[in-house]
Amino acid sequence: MKIGQLIKVERQKINIRQDELAQGICSPSYLSKIENGTAIPGDEVQHMLLQRLNISP
Repeated sequence: MKIGQLIKVERQKINIRQDELAQGICSPSYLSKIENGTAIPGDEVQHMLLQRLNISP
């Protein structure tokens, strides 16, 4: 599973919106691109998103 798919699945499991997950990390539109596989997040953004989802990188 690619990182964007993982983020999307885990976000949906805990029932939060993209704007809630992205808050203070990146824009909701950038998160959407990550989830859809059209953008690859940098290490820092990826780490912060996974941390917010309580996933160990």
